Amino acid sequence: MQVEIPTVTTLLGLEFDKSKMLGLNPHISIAQQSLPRKALDHLKQNTNLSYSFLADCLRINLRTLQRYAPEQLFSQTVSERVLMIANVYAKGYEVFEDKDAFQKWMQPPVHALSNQEPQQLLPSTYGINLLLMELGRIEHGIFA
Repeated sequence: MQVEIPTVTTLLGLEFDKSKMLGLNPHISIAQQSLPRKALDHLKQNTNLSYSFLADCLRINLRTLQRYAPEQLFSQTVSERVLMIANVYAKGYEVFEDKDAFQKWMQPPVHALSNQEPQQLLPSTYGINLLLMELGRIEHGIFA
């Protein structure tokens, strides 16, 4: 039995009418719009990240984040950061082929990441890029 690996769109709880996408990659379509708060709620459920940590990653005050209604849209900048975090988790779940294994990998320091906890790199774009590069290395069997 093959386990279904969550994609960015499923991690965010988004569905798209493929007939209206005109051949666009769903990630491009997501990046061109603002995401509602409920997409972040869905991401939180699929990643076990706390709202406090997510607020830090998104550079939003936790109380401000908590005041957003489920349908209220984030700014374009915040929406892109949500998408980037979802992308890391989707890639990690794909590479590790197991949500729990990837979430465990995100916690302890990783030698290839200068002994930093992978999760602690999520608040910066540079850190997210490092995580994606490291996941690419793992996917191809290149361990530092």
